[in-house]
Amino acid sequence: MTPPRRTEQARRDRRHSGSAKPGGGSHPQLSADVAGDLLRAEERAALSSFSRSLAPLGLSYIEAANLWTALKSKPALLLTGSPRSGLREVALRTSRALVGEDRGRGLIFQGHPWWTARSRNSAQLTTAQQLLTTARLRALLAEATLHKEQDGLYVAVLHAISRAEVRTFFVDLPRQIRTFGGVFELPLDRSAEIIPFPDNLYLLATIDERSSHIHDPHVLDSGIIVRLGLPIPAEDDGEASGASAATPPLMDILRACRHFKPREARLALPKHAHGPDPLMPLWAIMAFLKRHALRCPAGLVQDAFLFLGNAWDTSGKSLFSEDPQANSVLAGDFWLQQCALPRLAPAIREHERLHYELAMWLPPRYPRAAGYLHHLLAD
Repeated sequence: MTPPRRTEQARRDRRHSGSAKPGGGSHPQLSADVAGDLLRAEERAALSSFSRSLAPLGLSYIEAANLWTALKSKPALLLTGSPRSGLREVALRTSRALVGEDRGRGLIFQGHPWWTARSRNSAQLTTAQQLLTTARLRALLAEATLHKEQDGLYVAVLHAISRAEVRTFFVDLPRQIRTFGGVFELPLDRSAEIIPFPDNLYLLATIDERSSHIHDPHVLDSGIIVRLGLPIPAEDDGEASGASAATPPLMDILRACRHFKPREARLALPKHAHGPDPLMPLWAIMAFLKRHALRCPAGLVQDAFLFLGNAWDTSGKSLFSEDPQANSVLAGDFWLQQCALPRLAPAIREHERLHYELAMWLPPRYPRAAGYLHHLLAD
């Protein structure tokens, strides 16, 4: 006699019950979900560990939290600061924190060959160095794209690039990568995709602050300009509590906690009925634009969702500060300085009244954004 068939409901119950399979193995999807929850619960401890690794370079906990939030938001970062701010060391320590000493996954590339300025063949040597760097980066991007379904990250540190090379490395180069049969040269391709880099690769480039006023919307779509080496306010001296000496690898925690899609990042925002609105800086900027009958720059809202959403962990707890109000202010200050004002730069230069109103509104609540605005017109 043929045994009765299981009903569809019974199959669904067994599939979602988490019961052991024959042979003693647990449900793989359930195990992956539990592992992801455990990693996300370790984010505050991971951030504290990341901050301690950067502390010898003079970075405060707040600056480390800003760098961590940027890594959670986009895969390409342009680190800028004074020549004495240790940009190369910050990029290298960030790479080691994510991939360790694995030179197959953490690679260092020469940016602009500044050393050729003293040579009689400066133009030829510059071209040769740029071709070599581009070829090596293209190979790494292709390898990361082919292995994007596997565990692990790739980190490319591109030191001391010039302003003219920013678009090449942040926009044109990654969009030449295709997985159908290898790498194709498509320099004229202008895909509408906001983030062209593969999810398992980070690009950490450095640039001198005198060349860091980048307003190209395509560059701002691909990456975040992280400003280092600025004066540290008094509230930056303390580190958030809850640190743990032993945490899982930062790479695993970062991949479990980050949100590269604006909708996912917005869902991570806390939903406190009587708490501070984390998106308040965005609404204020939108009000300024409406008052002056100006269009909202493309990408402004998406950047707000990404950065401000990633400033909180998956349980709704703040990362910059234990105080939710202070966290909203600090995250808003960095977002205004690194994302919003660079997109608004053309409008600010053309509308003197808008510049004046922003200069009156930003300080003292948003000191970093106010400092950026002060130096904007000098570019």
